[in-house]
Amino acid sequence: MLQVLGVAVLCVNPSPEERPTMKDVIAMLKEIRHENEDFEKPKYRGKEAATNPKADHSSSFSRSSEPLIRSPS
Repeated sequence: MLQVLGVAVLCVNPSPEERPTMKDVIAMLKEIRHENEDFEKPKYRGKEAATNPKADHSSSFSRSSEPLIRSPS
């Protein structure tokens, strides 16, 4: 997510000449997506995972209901 925000920051540069082209933005976002897909692919766990039901692990997380950005009071 930080990488996507980094691309967004480049896009709002006050100097239009220093902003990336849409073609560059798309290329950067595709690269980020590609990196994330590689990270999320399940790893090969070997023969034990196929034969031992206890070898299968899962995890979960919960999202906080707190907003990331707070409006000024």
